[in-house]
Amino acid sequence: MITLNDYLYDGDTIFRILQKYIDDLKKSAKENQNEIDRIHSHFLIQIRELLEHNDFYNYTYDELEGLGHEWKFWDIELQKFLDYAGLPVVK
Repeated sequence: MITLNDYLYDGDTIFRILQKYIDDLKKSAKENQNEIDRIHSHFLIQIRELLEHNDFYNYTYDELEGLGHEWKFWDIELQKFLDYAGLPVVK
């Protein structure tokens, strides 16, 4: 059985992972006459098209000088967010 975990650790982008997964599902569906794999591949095609044609995956990368994305960075960023949202700090 083909699973998404088979593709996650090759260092590919989400689009490349989806395409490989789609291709393998289509192949499996054809070889095994598996309707579930065929439906699954069509669903993933729709998801890929949604990702390609929407801007919701755009993001802003923030980094503090000298901290990168270490835990101290996240402590500072979380505090900034809590201050912005008017929420109390939980210690």
